[in-house]
Amino acid sequence: MRPAGAVLRGLVGGGRQAAAVAPNLSRTCTRHLPCGSAASVQRRGLAGGWESAPAIGALGLPEAVSYRAVDAGTAPSLGSAQIDEPLDMDRFRTVTELAAELIRRIAAAVEDAERTGVFPDISGARPLVDRALGMAPEVSLEELTTLAEAFERGRLRLPMRDLLPFVFAKLDAVAASEAAGAGGQSAQAVACCVRLLTSYGRGSLFAGELFEFLSSRLASMAATELSTYVYEAGRHGLRCRHYSDGAMLKAVELAPRMSPDELLRTWQGFVRFSRDRERFYVAALPKVKASLGQLTPQQLILVLRAARDLKRLGSFIDLHAQVCTELIVKMDELTVNEAAHAIAQCTHHAKYRAQAQGLVRAVEQRWRRTEDLSALRVVEVVDALETLASWGMKPLDLVDRLEGILIERKVELQYSGNVTLWVSAVQSLAKMEHANAKWPLVVLEMARDQHFVGRISFFQQCELANALGRLRLFDEAVYRNIAEAIVSDITLFREDAQDMALVLWSYASAGFFHEALFERCYDRLLGFMEEETLDLARRNTQQSVIQLAWAFALAGFHQRHASFAALLDYAFFTELDSKARPTMVRRLMQLSDAVALEAPVAAQNCQFPEKLEDARTNPRARQLLSLDPVGNAALMGDLRATLAELGWQYNAFYVPDPTSSCYVDLSLEPQFGKKVGLLFPGNFDLVSSGLPGEAKPSQESGPLVLTQRLLHLRGWSITVLDSDRWSKLGTLDDRRRFLESIAAAC
Repeated sequence: MRPAGAVLRGLVGGGRQAAAVAPNLSRTCTRHLPCGSAASVQRRGLAGGWESAPAIGALGLPEAVSYRAVDAGTAPSLGSAQIDEPLDMDRFRTVTELAAELIRRIAAAVEDAERTGVFPDISGARPLVDRALGMAPEVSLEELTTLAEAFERGRLRLPMRDLLPFVFAKLDAVAASEAAGAGGQSAQAVACCVRLLTSYGRGSLFAGELFEFLSSRLASMAATELSTYVYEAGRHGLRCRHYSDGAMLKAVELAPRMSPDELLRTWQGFVRFSRDRERFYVAALPKVKASLGQLTPQQLILVLRAARDLKRLGSFIDLHAQVCTELIVKMDELTVNEAAHAIAQCTHHAKYRAQAQGLVRAVEQRWRRTEDLSALRVVEVVDALETLASWGMKPLDLVDRLEGILIERKVELQYSGNVTLWVSAVQSLAKMEHANAKWPLVVLEMARDQHFVGRISFFQQCELANALGRLRLFDEAVYRNIAEAIVSDITLFREDAQDMALVLWSYASAGFFHEALFERCYDRLLGFMEEETLDLARRNTQQSVIQLAWAFALAGFHQRHASFAALLDYAFFTELDSKARPTMVRRLMQLSDAVALEAPVAAQNCQFPEKLEDARTNPRARQLLSLDPVGNAALMGDLRATLAELGWQYNAFYVPDPTSSCYVDLSLEPQFGKKVGLLFPGNFDLVSSGLPGEAKPSQESGPLVLTQRLLHLRGWSITVLDSDRWSKLGTLDDRRRFLESIAAAC
């Protein structure tokens, strides 16, 4: 059993009868064209068929079903609710009577189908369609409009298409009459054309000549006609943008005289390019603000979208806040889809008022109480995750339910026309620091296929790499695919170096130094330096250069390239003020320590050797080092208890010297007289490798490897001890022998 509304498609009910009608209708149209019209039809491209426009409204939502003719091989094998009432064709003298009868029969067929649950069949109306099209050449434009509306009611797209040549012939006659100085029919023609725009828009058919005819008669339009014209132009998107642009000044003129419904129809028609139609929105703002309390949730969401797009104007920030308040009040009236559309217009922005965050929290609470969220589309789920992440909200129980929808519809996301969705979702989860999320693992599996990585843009590839790095996920095949894709478009890195810094930070943090990626990025960065395009006065650029120098140091570039001294000049050129992020202070301390121990020549060639030294010894850097927590506090506590039981001496959080950028978690030097130390890695020191089912061991992160390098250069023998390894030592003697073996190997 199928819902009647979902299956009422085709010409006159589907099957062989429907398929047989189409060629007859096409021949009828050509045969009955007035003299000279065939050339006109050919000129307009009617002979080759009509281009079908998706019926997408200004909010990006479908506003009409896209109907198609069902061919003879695809008729559903269901029962039919037929109208067997015989037709007396002689009693229909006018097209208006035919249209009324057609509408009556369509309504009766659908009602009968809904009652019986079988496929509706309106094949009994086929003679009406044939008769109406046969009479079309001799009837008025008003009657043709009525007939088109009847066809639209019955979802009869092919008859609607075949009716257009007759409509255009009438419009040509009106234009010729106007050119001859007799313009009495112009007003009626404009009214009919507006009605036809509505019918063909609902039927997902694009008729450019209707817009062309009306575009030269905007001055004579009333508010109702203009609002419909703009609305229908907005429905067809880019192909009608020039028509919308031409109507903007007239809409500004009529805005004060429009009713609320007319105003909102115009508002919706312009909303896709609202920034370019700012004058209309400013003119419409007073009336819209005055009527907010009477608007439906759908209309409020429409207003919210324009307010978001025009947030550079203070009055629209106020409007945004007021609409958010109204939606919070009407939260129980919103469907889950409407709630998703609402918060999609509330992604965090510094200008937004508290009401925007309040709306997001209200939707979050509403969804938590809602048992079934399966009605959400994948794009709505992704938008919701992005909005929650932008406000720093981490409702992980709700997030797990949302990502469950994404996992369930993985195939839809893989092959969606919007190739950014799967990347945007993992990026939002990374911002939430949701390390246990399951969708990133699905993305990891998808990205093993170079095809999926290649489909997304260069900057989305950079964002994907950064998201995986933040989630501490690593897969060699995935990282290699992303690196190869980025290298192929390396010149797209911008001169502020921010994207490059995010990518190389991710690779350095994972301890995966893709040679081609790092070499090409290094060359690109040197090019920026030679061209003097890096603006170190900008905080973001300064931090990006520091991040890059740190990443290249982890990859050993300071030991291989003499030009690294020039990069140090840029990294240490600007003094870090008291507002500098602690992460940047740590990066400079680690960078200067690595250069001093591993590449002293580069330190000598730097223009600011005193700054390199100060980065390791200044009070703020030393304080931050002392505040750094141990990676695995529970394991360290267990070790200290064991050492106390053994009666051994030790030092915890031992800093080797006053210039060291790292410390030994637990030093056994007091017990053995040798520089023997232990490091206890935590979640941020290890990187998950591969997929869960592959059972690959976690690998040490880049910063943890750097710490070991620096401690080794200071003469320390370091053992990285994790909880699994320690827990296998069940007795005190086992643990004592293990610690003694570490000291003996030093």
